[in-house]
Amino acid sequence: MKKIILLLFVSFQSFAQSSYTKLDTIKTIAASFVANVACDETTGICNGNYYLDSIKISEAEYKKYIAENSKIGTCKPCYQKVYSGKNQLMYEGVFYTDCAAGIYFEYYSSGQRKTSGFHKEIGPRYKGKIYPNHCWIKHGTWTYFNLDGTIQKVEIYENGKLVK
Repeated sequence: MKKIILLLFVSFQSFAQSSYTKLDTIKTIAASFVANVACDETTGICNGNYYLDSIKISEAEYKKYIAENSKIGTCKPCYQKVYSGKNQLMYEGVFYTDCAAGIYFEYYSSGQRKTSGFHKEIGPRYKGKIYPNHCWIKHGTWTYFNLDGTIQKVEIYENGKLVK
């Protein structure tokens, strides 16, 4: 029975991915950004230190990361690839701003796939504010992988509730 479920999931995944190829793809960074800037009131000269996950970076790098992350607001919907501060792909999928709303893949730090699944789509009815209970709702088949790529387990969700 597991083989049948897996085959159905693979064909669903292929169909789902192809339907999302028309979306804009954006890259974002899931990290802590800190700017400690002090300005001299008499000269107007500002000096600062900029950090990405407690690692000092240049002002130019800081501005680049902030600009990349500001694209989240234009994601209605889009395909997001979310990287760590060390530029490792953490997860990707269809999002509506920062709300998962479609196909979803998560990765180990090695780059190996950790999870494949689907979040319930938000749909066109949400043109305004997205509330937390609209986001990240697991729906359908979710496959979890071991570090070596073998399947650890398969779960089936319906509207966020585990059914199998």
